[in-house]
Amino acid sequence: MVYPQVQLLSTQVLTEGRGAQTAFFANEKYIAIALDDYSVHVLNHKTPIRKFNLSDDCVWAVAIVEDATFTGHEAGISRLKVVARTPSHGERLISSSDDGVMCIWSLETYQCLHTLKASESPVYGLAAGEKWVATGAGEEKIKIWDKEYGHLIADIEAHSPVVDGLRVYNDQLVSTGTDGLVKIWSMASYELLQSVKMHDHAVTTRDLLGGVIVTGGKDGGYEEDVCGLEGEYGEEGDEDIKDIGSPVIVIWDLACVGNRIVVSSLKRGKPTVEVWEVEDMLTQTRSPG
Repeated sequence: MVYPQVQLLSTQVLTEGRGAQTAFFANEKYIAIALDDYSVHVLNHKTPIRKFNLSDDCVWAVAIVEDATFTGHEAGISRLKVVARTPSHGERLISSSDDGVMCIWSLETYQCLHTLKASESPVYGLAAGEKWVATGAGEEKIKIWDKEYGHLIADIEAHSPVVDGLRVYNDQLVSTGTDGLVKIWSMASYELLQSVKMHDHAVTTRDLLGGVIVTGGKDGGYEEDVCGLEGEYGEEGDEDIKDIGSPVIVIWDLACVGNRIVVSSLKRGKPTVEVWEVEDMLTQTRSPG
């Protein structure tokens, strides 16, 4: 496979002191990052826009959305997923929390349609298709739920010990775990299509850029994180992986927006945002698996 060029577009140090990220959001226009010093930083992909200083508590979830208030979780919200409008269903917001509860909301009425006990542990992975929602937690399983009626469709043994992330690509589900594996599942049959050892230890963050899987995770010792760009899969056991940038202390989050990869990390002891620009790769890659 011939990889596209990946160039560093910008690097922004959020604070000169030490700090840790508590929440992250990125779209094609903005980046929002909350730190444990009670600040929220709003940036575009090249320059800072505004810093908000909060005095009460850490921010655990951030998003740039239209005004709406949702009340339904008793524990901290750990994941949010907006599901696009479809002919058979209105637009939905899926939320999951540290108490293992998942809520399905209508974005037309802002009412909670279903409250489900998805796990006895925090829900770390959340993804949604047209008719289903997938959750991943500390029970080694992916659970598939009916989005309209809220019942459990499938229960899949996936990662050990924790399923920490889920993404959807066409009719396939991509899962990552603390075992360092990336797995690709058919959502028609719930069968495993591919399993690749992406990192030596845990996959800490992941996203999709066309048919390419982008992950951050632990490689080598536990002291450094590496952001890896995974491309087209070959034969069984043939892993085609490319690293982006140099190892850092921690990669907190990454997001693929347009043709850019936004990486939030602790670099040289300082919270830092890097934006990488990627030439169009959609014609060079195929669906994973």
